[in-house]
This record gives sequence, structure tokens and C-alpha cells, in this order.
Amino acid sequence: MTVSFRQPARSRERWVRRPMNNNFPVSPTEASPSAPPGRWYRRINLFLVGLPAAIFLAWCFPGPGSRAGLFTLSTLSLVGISAVFFGYGLRTDWDQFMAGIRLWRMHLLIQFITFLLFPLLIFPWKWVLVQDTAQQIWLGIFFLAALPSTISSSAVLVSMAGGNLPLAVVNAGLSGLIGILATPFWMVLTGSHFEGGWGALGLASLRLSIIIFLPMLVGAALTPWLGVFARRHERFLRMADQMVVMLIVYTSFSKSFERGLPAVFTVTALAAAAVAVSVLFLVVAALILGFCRLRQIPKPETLTVFFCGSTKSLSHGVVMAKVLFGSQPMAALVIVPVMFYHFIQITALSLAAAVNQPFSRWFFPPE
Repeated sequence: MTVSFRQPARSRERWVRRPMNNNFPVSPTEASPSAPPGRWYRRINLFLVGLPAAIFLAWCFPGPGSRAGLFTLSTLSLVGISAVFFGYGLRTDWDQFMAGIRLWRMHLLIQFITFLLFPLLIFPWKWVLVQDTAQQIWLGIFFLAALPSTISSSAVLVSMAGGNLPLAVVNAGLSGLIGILATPFWMVLTGSHFEGGWGALGLASLRLSIIIFLPMLVGAALTPWLGVFARRHERFLRMADQMVVMLIVYTSFSKSFERGLPAVFTVTALAAAAVAVSVLFLVVAALILGFCRLRQIPKPETLTVFFCGSTKSLSHGVVMAKVLFGSQPMAALVIVPVMFYHFIQITALSLAAAVNQPFSRWFFPPE
């Protein structure tokens, strides 16, 4: 059935059946808000502490992470990230996927926000910020803006808040697939720092397809046989995936410390980057909620657009930085805004999912 933006409240239930459960697999790098409060905050803090700890370790011992060759930590991190996305594929919920695939207008809106609205909000500042330090901060934030959305934590938040879960499931996979082409394209468009320029765009997309999309596709195909096993060992897989992300952060910063960090790594510059990504999140969130209210999009779909459209994937960010920037010190620089944004989105969106009922009348059309 064709989905229209304006739909009577009485017919909302005919859009798609929305199972409201919190059993959707959690993105390992974005801890599940559906867990008990104490355990959830403990998991969040451990991972968020582990990221700066990996940077500190790279500063103290850059040697192991900066070595090149086949049997090195750098190669192990690439193999590990493929295993991460293979695990994501194993936990694909095909029933939810097929239920949400028909809502094509909502999909277009979410992908527009992810790959057009975000970059277009940041891109014009390239000509405003003329100083070298400001340009380097801009590059890191623009890289963040060009990333796909989170793989599954957005779906967990949608389920927790009472949104359209099948719509969120489809967009999690669709965003990652589009990002394999869209993120390298936007970075080449910046005209600097990208290894190989336009001539390397196809090669970069191919490498990302091999590292990200192919393992996820294989995992999704094996879901009928291994999906139950993957969900049964969810906790172990989540811990392993977090270790892989921290390993990539360690190797990226090790190479940067070995070759000399960009001058932008000062307390003032990092504080400016943190403020900038916070403002970016608030602006995008306000635009999403304002547009959905203006178009009278039903509340479940508004929640889904909000949670899926405003998130950015740390998993994709670390591997894309490694592929696109290689051994350049800039590889570490562009990861920093992604880590800042990761903390902001997990904190803010988890709170929003928990309190959406008391404040829903401010943002959503009347029931």
C-alpha cells in the first residue's frame, strides 16, 4: 500500500503491523537502551571509557599499532570489522524487514536526512572557516555528517519508544548499503586529504563492499541456520565487537602518533568540535520534528524518522576512516567527532525514548 505523509489517525494501523518488542539485536558499539537501567549505564560507561583508553594506549605504545604487514594489528582490525558486520547480518530479523520494505516514502525521507541534510548543513562552512585548524575540524565533522546511520541501536530505541519497528529495521540495512557509495563520494567532493581522489572512489567503494556489505550479506543469508545461535550468545558478540572497534581506534591513533598528530589536537579545538557536533545534533533533531509535525506524519513514523535519521554509526565511521584515509594522521582526526557524536546520540536519544510519552504532545500530531 502506498504511504502518504498525510494520513487520518483512524487508518494508521493499516500502514503495517508493528510488533512492539525489545528483542531486536543491539548494535555492539551502541549499547541497548532496553536493558535494565543499572546494567545499561554500566555497559555504556565501560565502552565510552574504553575508547579514550585506546587513544591513551596508542600514545604510550604506538609501535604495535603502527606496524604495516600481513600479520599485524592493523590487518587483524580489518578482519575483525568484517566479523562484526557478519554478526550483524546473522541477527537480521527477516519478518520485520519484509514488513517494513513497503514504506518507501518514509525510507526516502530518512535517507534524505542521513545523506543529504547532514552534509548540506556542514558543507557550506568549508568556505567560511578559512584557518587551517578550523578546516581540519570541519573535515572531521563533515566526515561525521557523511556517515550512514546506526545499524541496530536506532531500531532498539524505536521499539522502546513505540515507533514503527519494521520501518527502522529496513532503514538500518539500507543506510549501510547506500553509505558504501555515498560516504566516499562526499569525502572526494571535499577536494582534499582523500587518498587517490576521484580516481580512487570506485576502489574505495569496492573495498568497503568487501569489508562491510559482503560479510553482512553472508550473515543475513545464514540467519535461518545460525541466527538463533547468534542471539543466544548476544552478550559475547557484543563484547567482541566493542573490542574490535577499540582496536581500530588504537591502530588509527598509533599511526597518527607515530607520524605526528595534526596541530588541531588541542584542548580548545577538541572542545570546539564537541560543541559543533552537539549543535549539529540539536539542529537536525529540531528540523526532523518540525517537518514531521508540519506534514502531520503519524506519531509511530515520526518516532522512527527521528531515531533513524538523527543517528550516525560509529562502526561504519572507524572502518571508513581506515579505508578512506589509510595511514594518514587525518584518519585519527576524523574519528574524534564521530566518538563525540556517539556519546551525544546515545545519551540524548535514550533519554528521549524514555520520556517521549510525557512530552509527546509537544512534537506529534494529536491522536
